[in-house]
Amino acid sequence: MGLVVAVAVLLLCFYLLARICDDYFVASLEIIAERWRMPSDIAGATLMAVGSSAPELFVSLFAVIKALARSPEEAARVASMGAGTIVGSALFNLLVITGASVYVRPARLTWQPIVRDLLFYGVSIAFVLWVMAGGVREDGVVVGAITSGEALLLLAFYVVYVASLRYVRRWFPYADGAVELEVVAEVSAELREEHEEAGWMQPIDRGLGLLFPDMEADSPAVWRAFITAVVLIAVLSYALVEAGIHIAHALGWSPALIGLTVLAAGTSVPDLVSSVLVARRGKSDMAVTNAIGSNIFDIGVGLGLPWLLVTWWAGVPVQVDTTDLMGSAVVLFGSLLLVAAIMAGARWRLGRGAGAVLVALYVAYVAGAYLGWLPGAG
Repeated sequence: MGLVVAVAVLLLCFYLLARICDDYFVASLEIIAERWRMPSDIAGATLMAVGSSAPELFVSLFAVIKALARSPEEAARVASMGAGTIVGSALFNLLVITGASVYVRPARLTWQPIVRDLLFYGVSIAFVLWVMAGGVREDGVVVGAITSGEALLLLAFYVVYVASLRYVRRWFPYADGAVELEVVAEVSAELREEHEEAGWMQPIDRGLGLLFPDMEADSPAVWRAFITAVVLIAVLSYALVEAGIHIAHALGWSPALIGLTVLAAGTSVPDLVSSVLVARRGKSDMAVTNAIGSNIFDIGVGLGLPWLLVTWWAGVPVQVDTTDLMGSAVVLFGSLLLVAAIMAGARWRLGRGAGAVLVALYVAYVAGAYLGWLPGAG
């Protein structure tokens, strides 16, 4: 696969993932949540998190699986692409989605769920820094060996987070967010209408429409749409990993850097579009809360599940080249502290100025990543 072909495959996969996730996958999960009568906070932390983070999860899984067939040195580099996509996506969500949402519509945040998610998110990043810490090889590469116990710890922490949601609401009551699922459904419908009106991609859009049934709240076709979306997201994520590896080799960049920036941003753009639409409807606080909360899923499940499956299957720890990852994970933790300080200092009111600062910080991070300015970066 040449560089031009790899870039074309990458862009096509990004478009198809955006269509499938926003138009079909999230819509099917919203109907399933209503059928199961799930509380809005539980549905948001589980089904909606799966909907927004499925591409990152599959990219992480396939990167680790592909690493099994490589030499030890190359395996650690390939595995780092999946971890990089998760860490980079988390940083994109925290800075760009939060910043863009409050830039479009200033937000008065409900502090209880924000503080809850910031605390859990901070601990989850600390876990990642701990499990990725490794030894330095003779060639100067830092390699972390993730065991099944460490992977299970990440997953267990996410389960604890979900289980705590009801208790936190009892201790620190706040308004029910049932309206959130309705807003998600409205935004999904709006995106479908916009895509149908866009003529330049109509052949592809019509092809997708043939694969997915019309979804009604009382129709069993919802499950067919859900399964179809999962399969297609998995296939496209595999193609993303292949294209990312080829681009890294062609340009001489590390796979981790491709994951941290290109794949992370590309898989997160659908969430950005949805969040901006949600913010325009006057629900900027919902967009910010979901951006932070979904990151807990990204780290706990997006990293923990692939690592756990592969360590159990292969019977050996997952080797991950963390030379470039550690610097970005440190930046992620620092950005979390900064965002928390900005929110608390502004008394949970964020406007356009704060939004512009957060987006500018992400731009600075990307520049620093490619110029080698990040702490611990190789």
